[in-house]
Amino acid sequence: MVSDRPGAARGKVARADPVPFSCTFFGETLSPSARSGQAPQVVGNAFACLAPSDGAIEQMMEKSTYGQENIWDLKSTSISPLFTVHSSNFPSPPPTGTEQTTVQRSSPGGPEHLVVFPDSPNVLERRVAIRPRHSPNFVRLHNEGYVSWAGPVFEKHVDADISKRPFKGSVMVVNEGSWEALMERLKSDPYIQEKIWDLGKTSFIPFRTIMRQLN
Repeated sequence: MVSDRPGAARGKVARADPVPFSCTFFGETLSPSARSGQAPQVVGNAFACLAPSDGAIEQMMEKSTYGQENIWDLKSTSISPLFTVHSSNFPSPPPTGTEQTTVQRSSPGGPEHLVVFPDSPNVLERRVAIRPRHSPNFVRLHNEGYVSWAGPVFEKHVDADISKRPFKGSVMVVNEGSWEALMERLKSDPYIQEKIWDLGKTSFIPFRTIMRQLN
């Protein structure tokens, strides 16, 4: 995730190069005014991509149009290893024999939010044990279209089965307009019930999906 520089004029750059490098997921973070019905202001980006290291991602960002045109405040960049569990193609591929000439700039499911759930301290062992009860709930929410993209984040890259990786939280995009409604929808999830996620440190960020690939 990265924030824009104060006063950055991103409009022309975003129209010409909406996804500046190869990503599996890319979207715009919006100002809180998006919640009150006012026109949202883009204040940064969040994305997922395949790369061998944090340094490789930083280099891609520096060389991108957003980096070269000083749109992004690269010092604000936050990078974490993640594993995409739930996703779907967006925008949908054009029909065979046609060309897609424009980038669809919002998800059809209503107001979107990017939600970053950090884990509570010292819950790794319990999180791994509870995960088989948690996962089916999010499969259902994804199939219903409520969660459009989601996965766990880790302390570091570890080449091991996902159950043996050092979890530190979860990230997701939900088609939901309010924090209270999200909590009502997730209140029965084991990660909420067992206090795996630290709700007091959770970020609930107005968001607009630009693209994502089918998992």
